[in-house]
Amino acid sequence: MAAQTRLQSKKSRRLISTACWYWCIVIAFAGITSSLQAQKPSLFEEAMKAYRAKKYADAVLLFENILAEKRQDEQALYYAALCYLHLQQATTAYDYLKMIPKSQATFLDEYYYWLSRAAYMQHLFEESKTILNSYLNERGSRKFIKEATTLLTHINYALELQQKPVLFNIENIRNINSLANESVPVGYAGTQRFWFIRKKRNQPSESKTAPEKEGWFIAQQQTNGQWTRQLEDNINKNNFAVLQWIEHERSVLVLKGGKLYMVKPSPTGWQVLRELDVPFRETSRPLAATLYDQSRKLIFSAFNPETSSLDLFYTELKTDGVWSVPYPIVEINSTRDEYTPFFANDTQTLYFSSKGWNSIGGFDIFTTRYDPAKKRWTMPENIGFPINSAGDDYWMQIYGQKGLLASNRSGSVGGEDIYLFFPLTKILLTGKITGRRGEPLSNTTIQFLYQNKSIQVRTDAFGYYKIELPVETDIQARIWLQGKIQYQENFRISNPETGSNTQTLQRHFNLQTSQATDAKPTSEQQETTAFVFTINGNVKDAIQKQPLRATVKLIDVSSAKTVKFTSTDANGKFNFYLEKPVEAYFIEVIARGFLSYWQTGEQLGKEEHTITLQPIASETNWHIPAISFDAQSDKFKHSAIPVLDKLSMFLLENGTLKVQVRCPEGTAQMGEKRAASIASYLIQKGVSPTRISTGTISNSSLIDTGIELYILP
Repeated sequence: MAAQTRLQSKKSRRLISTACWYWCIVIAFAGITSSLQAQKPSLFEEAMKAYRAKKYADAVLLFENILAEKRQDEQALYYAALCYLHLQQATTAYDYLKMIPKSQATFLDEYYYWLSRAAYMQHLFEESKTILNSYLNERGSRKFIKEATTLLTHINYALELQQKPVLFNIENIRNINSLANESVPVGYAGTQRFWFIRKKRNQPSESKTAPEKEGWFIAQQQTNGQWTRQLEDNINKNNFAVLQWIEHERSVLVLKGGKLYMVKPSPTGWQVLRELDVPFRETSRPLAATLYDQSRKLIFSAFNPETSSLDLFYTELKTDGVWSVPYPIVEINSTRDEYTPFFANDTQTLYFSSKGWNSIGGFDIFTTRYDPAKKRWTMPENIGFPINSAGDDYWMQIYGQKGLLASNRSGSVGGEDIYLFFPLTKILLTGKITGRRGEPLSNTTIQFLYQNKSIQVRTDAFGYYKIELPVETDIQARIWLQGKIQYQENFRISNPETGSNTQTLQRHFNLQTSQATDAKPTSEQQETTAFVFTINGNVKDAIQKQPLRATVKLIDVSSAKTVKFTSTDANGKFNFYLEKPVEAYFIEVIARGFLSYWQTGEQLGKEEHTITLQPIASETNWHIPAISFDAQSDKFKHSAIPVLDKLSMFLLENGTLKVQVRCPEGTAQMGEKRAASIASYLIQKGVSPTRISTGTISNSSLIDTGIELYILP
């Protein structure tokens, strides 16, 4: 019995010991699991890791995921803004930095330096200077004091140049630009046809967007003003870099392997005519070059080991047919880089880009002339706004009064974009300002702001004013009375079709109604009546039912160009004045964090209408009424193309959204066919097929107008 008792006691001790070991292992394993979970980096840490590695496109997506959960996360806002700055999206960076309360901003490293830079990149130079001076005068450690001092110098140059802007309009050729880098525009038979190169830029590593094709393209402007592009295989297979079209030879100056050649282009192949056997130093091979004076003189940009920078060099073809030894042009070269020289039509005027002289930041375009009497070049002059910007501006090519250039300025489609510039034609704007009872308001100030310039005029004793304004540029009008702004409007004056340098346009203001009055021009003045059609509306948050701050644009359906734009006021209201009804336009409403809105002109009336925007969120139905189809067909109408282009751009900018395209079910599976047609077009524009599916809206009759996008979880 005693032995049996001892045996049971021993068995019990073993069971207790085994149980103890089991629970120790469980507790230890739980501790290890907890430790591993604790060691897993947070989303913010992952974002910061990408930011420190300068993978800004990856980092900003992670910061945006944080902000989607907590919109007022100051650190995420701050570092997202810095990412946007590095990605040349200064407007978003500025908005994010402004969202940070001042009480929190003081705890963020170098906040005021970056806020100043964001304002500077948007050409808000006075504001940028004020912020920067505060930053430079504050006590304590300032990491970017050297950069801030340099930036202040650029701002002062910019403020000087703003006083004498060049009367040119500059527009982004969005049809050919993409999320990649486009540069080196070389005109072929003017500016309506040119070559350019596309190179990839850093995209989010997780991006599923279809990559843009790289290489040389040729762009062609159609009779309707639209641009088309196609790969130029003859350049790509020969590894040529196109530099300049030589009109008198009907040939092209190209660069290959550090050597220059004259090449004859043709659809079947490019024939090398001759090599420019210039005795380049091995360390100073050309990167860009221009021929002039009947192809007998050459200026090129190359690295100069003596200055450790890019300099401009000169060489000429001697009478014995041998090129002289190149030498640096000391009058033009600064202590910084000089790049992309270009002669226009064999004149004595040279254009080039430089980071030195009185640059407003990065590369600016300068001009200089050769003085044959003194045998030297004149002091380089900055050609000013709006051709130059706070970004890098280079590869300028001029053909007659028009020209092309490449720039990475803020607001570009991708990194570097190609821009077209042309002279501004002036309009003589006249009109009358009246008060509540129709009485003329004498000595009243009306101010016009455009391209960082402000001009104003006062009405005479009878309330009339007269002023010259540029066309095809965005203008803001402000009417001041008793020291306050009584009226404000954004507008754009269309380019006159007559081709004359000036034309008279009439516009009256009544400060009681803030409405444009009818004007009856006299036959002697041949005035053009304008701004007699009004679009009024207000924008609200579809969920909160509160007014929204939004940008509202009127876009010409035929050209896809923005005709006018404005912003909603504190009450979400907006209005437009037009010279004709809006059947030819569609309206676009954009607000950060919301799904965009598009509506065609025939769906708008003169009465005020309310536009509600849906916040960007999964499982949301996004109705787009501006897309129409031919009756009983899956083919969408031509007027839908600019809206679909806007939609594709929105999806590319919001790269994490997945959507299902839905159309009314109708009969004969027409809904599914129409949805597939829309999806195919979006994929053609670069949206990844993995982000798009199709479906139908069940229990609905066949409707030829409108589609719906369902935001997938």
